[in-house]
Amino acid sequence: MNLAQRIARAQVTRAALFVVAAVALAALSLPVAAGLPLRSGFVELLPSTAVSVRDLRRAEGRVGGTSTLTLVATSNDSDALVRWAEAIGPRLESLPRALGVRSVEWNVRGYQRFVHDHRLMFAPLDELRRFRDDLRRTIEHQRRAAMPGFIDLDDPPEPADALLRRAREQAERAESSSRFPRGVFLHRDGHHLAVFLRADVRAGDADNARALARRVDAEVAATNPTSFAPDLRVERAGDLTVALAEHDAISKELLLATSLTLALCLAVVLGLFRRVRAVPLLAAALLVPVAVTFAFARLAVGHLNTSTAFLGSIVIGNGVNPGIVWLARYFEERRRGREVTDAVAAAHRGAWAGTLTASLAASLAYGSLVITDFRGFRDFGVIGGFGMVICWSLTLLLLPAFVALSERVSPLRLSLSGDANPYGRFFARVARRWPRGLAGGALALALGGAVAAGLAVAHDPLEYDFRKLTSVRSATARASLPTGSRGDRRPRGLGQRRRRAGEPPRRRRPPLRASLERARDDHGAPYGPVRSIDDLLPKEQPAKVEVLRDLRALLLDARPHASERVRAEIDANLPPADLRPLTDDDLPATAAGLFTERDGSRGGSSSSRRGPARRSGTGATSSRGARRSAACARPAGGGRWWSATRPSTPT
Repeated sequence: MNLAQRIARAQVTRAALFVVAAVALAALSLPVAAGLPLRSGFVELLPSTAVSVRDLRRAEGRVGGTSTLTLVATSNDSDALVRWAEAIGPRLESLPRALGVRSVEWNVRGYQRFVHDHRLMFAPLDELRRFRDDLRRTIEHQRRAAMPGFIDLDDPPEPADALLRRAREQAERAESSSRFPRGVFLHRDGHHLAVFLRADVRAGDADNARALARRVDAEVAATNPTSFAPDLRVERAGDLTVALAEHDAISKELLLATSLTLALCLAVVLGLFRRVRAVPLLAAALLVPVAVTFAFARLAVGHLNTSTAFLGSIVIGNGVNPGIVWLARYFEERRRGREVTDAVAAAHRGAWAGTLTASLAASLAYGSLVITDFRGFRDFGVIGGFGMVICWSLTLLLLPAFVALSERVSPLRLSLSGDANPYGRFFARVARRWPRGLAGGALALALGGAVAAGLAVAHDPLEYDFRKLTSVRSATARASLPTGSRGDRRPRGLGQRRRRAGEPPRRRRPPLRASLERARDDHGAPYGPVRSIDDLLPKEQPAKVEVLRDLRALLLDARPHASERVRAEIDANLPPADLRPLTDDDLPATAAGLFTERDGSRGGSSSSRRGPARRSGTGATSSRGARRSAACARPAGGGRWWSATRPSTPT
């Protein structure tokens, strides 16, 4: 008795034992495979040793809160939108740390107070110099005019009270030029308002992102938006919402693709064998190796990415092949009148070499991807390579036992004349009758395919814009744009993520900014305006400090001789005695939070240390924890109105 006969005898006589073993193996593998998470973030496809990935992880460790969940409120009532923002802001600030929220940005009032308190520093330098020179001429003119016999042949300078009024108006213009005069992120059309949550939740972390989204939805529902205005609607946007929509779309498409693959494979099996029992036999024999494959994937890889997520369809589509070939050989042997054991042994002898060769070839083809650093390919190779081998092994081990057990329940009755497969006869007849035509057609198809492939490669068929990898489903589009609006009324860019990186020391900011802008302007880098913490501070501060000190001395010199009304103007606008250039640490945390690292430092300076921070609110308190980097590049194509990076003020 040869090896095939001994294996066949064991599988037939102890079929129930093989079935029990299969059930036990499936019971162990399915729970493990079911817990295999899907990480849909693009970074999960990249090699962990790549410089870009290491830099990203390092930046995440420094700045935190790299994901954004945006709430978009729409209404025709601007006052209602402002009142709703004042109601939802404190509620979101009180969310527990466990949800990963690092900060909530719903207003710019702290920064507006900062600008008010330092309004002279934000005035244009030319205006300050002109005011100083005019004031000096006025004071000198008044001194000369007080001298006996003074005759002024020139035009008199502007009176001091007029100069002070002009200075006050300039300061008021500096304060009123903010993009958000109501103190919240209200669009200029008055119908759209945004609230931003910065969170330590990675884009591919669907579980934590969904938990945060549900809690935010609950807080929004608790405010009862329609109580502020009947038409007030609130929806989520931002990169976390986009990531959730992408994750859900991939999950649904994965289920659809796997189900469709299984259904079509079994339909082909039914059409080929024309026997109903072939379908459950192959399905049962395929279930176990597929479950084992993905249990192995969880232990060896730990998760699925957007590339390996669809391996279920591939493993099913290729893994079923050994079973189809073996079952076809078994039916042939049974048609010849052989008993079950002999038919199983003959099927083993006829199918094992060919199916093993095909499975090993597929396994090596997938496994060759393991040598790449790209994780999307490497994980694909690990799972696919193992899956092909395990599908062949378990199929040839379990399928004969399932067949033998089915024969005990309902023996097959096959005859060569009535049950022979008609497909083989058809193709054999065609091959004998038109061999040259078939060979010529195959050669023509091969040449045509080679020419088409060459033309495609010559025209660079690769897609380099990875933003086009997103789903085309409506949920993703809605999350990427301001929801609740329609058509051209949508402010562009709402919910798009910003690219952030830790900011270098101050001396390196201008060169880095210039480099980023050159990459955008000359090489099409996919981001818009580049911002840094310097944009929040006045420009040309040393020169302004010198001018304001001169102004203080002039105003103090003129004050004793001024009227009571002019004295009040001087006291209200007198530059402080301790005037100095403003630094990163002078900024309120509600404004500097985007540029604050986890350790409390701002602007990339290790000397700028701060204590544990608190939530951002309407005051100048700092956000909970250091929460942002200090170099921001906004995506191109919109998002200008709502950016919380920098409230616009003159510098």
